[in-house]
Amino acid sequence: GEEGEKMELLEINSWLQDFFDHSRFRSTELILNKEKLYAYIKPLSFMRALTNIISNAEKYSTHAEFSFEANENNLIFTLEDNGPG
Repeated sequence: GEEGEKMELLEINSWLQDFFDHSRFRSTELILNKEKLYAYIKPLSFMRALTNIISNAEKYSTHAEFSFEANENNLIFTLEDNGPG
């Protein structure tokens, strides 16, 4: 399913805020970055990946935090939860 979707340059804080605002996630806290960070992503593929990992965290925990940071070449996403695994 990756061939048809094109990469888009997106501002990550805004994209993630919109994603969380329209999601069903209730026990995951989004921690936004203080800087405006941009990245080329495939939005639908990225949305599916995030939905999978956050849904898993919410299934097995009562609280989770999703945050991100950047280094020279990468965005680093962190999902921490209080689940047993």
